[in-house]
Amino acid sequence: MHRASFIAIAILVATSTQALAGPEIDRDALRKELAAQRDLNLKRFHAYRKAGVYPHNSYEEGFVNVWRDDDEHLCAVANLLEKQGLEDLVNTTASKENFVRIADINSGPLLDWVLTSGFTQEEVAMIQWPTWAQDDPVGYARAMREQRQKERARKREDERLAAGYKETEKTLKSGRVHDAGLDVAVARLAARPDLVEKLHASSVASK
Repeated sequence: MHRASFIAIAILVATSTQALAGPEIDRDALRKELAAQRDLNLKRFHAYRKAGVYPHNSYEEGFVNVWRDDDEHLCAVANLLEKQGLEDLVNTTASKENFVRIADINSGPLLDWVLTSGFTQEEVAMIQWPTWAQDDPVGYARAMREQRQKERARKREDERLAAGYKETEKTLKSGRVHDAGLDVAVARLAARPDLVEKLHASSVASK
């Protein structure tokens, strides 16, 4: 599969990130924040690519991810972190994990950055050279396919719930149900004087 196809797949995954957020999070606001961060990182990546100052592998035969080489040249991902002001993390990674593969990390400050970068981990792995999409295109495509299947199932469930919630809201707002519901609620609460007092107290406090 052509590299551009992998990028297209990753973009599809990225567009589903709001489905992965917790239910109490303002997903629209979060999406806007991540979109802004993504745009900023894309601009920085573009500038890095155009500058043409890349790290070189002088350490071992074959391909290896070099975070920072002996000439202090940073890889594309390290450059993004540096531009964000995360020099300490860049330096720590260079000294402890100079051949780190973004595709392989599953915890720690680098993954934290990935999660807030506006990219998916797979997309950040593409930015790093060589990417795991190129190293293992079959495995990458399979992982992306499984991820999309999960997200489609989650989306269908969300849509089913949303339709049900909409109908429930409509029913609860209808005059007859609204009045009958209140009548029953009043009758049941009246049997608990202690709770009536609490309700009164909270109502007064809120005024």
